[in-house]
Amino acid sequence: MAASPYMIPILSELRAFTREFHLKLPLFHVAENRERRLLQLDRIKKCVGTDYGEILGFLGQSALALALSMNHDQSALDVLKKAFRYPQTGIGLMAMTFFANLVQIHANLPHLPKGDEVQKALATMAQQFRALPTGQREWLIQWMRDFTPVPLYLLARESAQLQEVAADFVVVSATGARRAGTKVKTYPKDFMTRHVLTLLAGGQIPVEQRHQAHRHRHALESLGMPPVIYQPIIEKLGT
Repeated sequence: MAASPYMIPILSELRAFTREFHLKLPLFHVAENRERRLLQLDRIKKCVGTDYGEILGFLGQSALALALSMNHDQSALDVLKKAFRYPQTGIGLMAMTFFANLVQIHANLPHLPKGDEVQKALATMAQQFRALPTGQREWLIQWMRDFTPVPLYLLARESAQLQEVAADFVVVSATGARRAGTKVKTYPKDFMTRHVLTLLAGGQIPVEQRHQAHRHRHALESLGMPPVIYQPIIEKLGT
């Protein structure tokens, strides 16, 4: 699926967009970054087109929904839900992908009303993950590792296989930033735990704190750009 001519450019653009999101989150409001992001989003929209076909159409719209959520666009959830319809709803792997996308969108937009849909999505994924055939499970893990790290991190609590993947993530909390149990000494953990929810709501950091944004970027680049999990977001999701 990911290797289809339709999906290759979409996923390439989404990976670039996701990298930009993680690296530049503290300075997302800066005009240069905002303009670059809008150009990337426009390319994703053009690649996705208006195809609401079956599996590939759903995956294309999923990519668009994730990109929208990383641009503070609250329509992301509607785009995802509109794309998830029969026959995708009857395909286990696509249902799991939908739930992973839903949880990640709520993580990217933590101030969206969520009711109990995040908890229900995670509970369903926890029940069905082991039942997936090996090939489908590996595909889902790769999708989550690349695009939806928050549900992967949460599901890893109950899966040894996912724990191995999640060990590569940088987990940021008030007590420190850690990767595979090792402290990331150069990461500005106090700064990001204090501001991440504001940033994901489209807010700005104090001008005098911009040097912390560069510390954030340099720390992630030095580690090879692993996914980042912020404890305030996990708490906001109510998990």
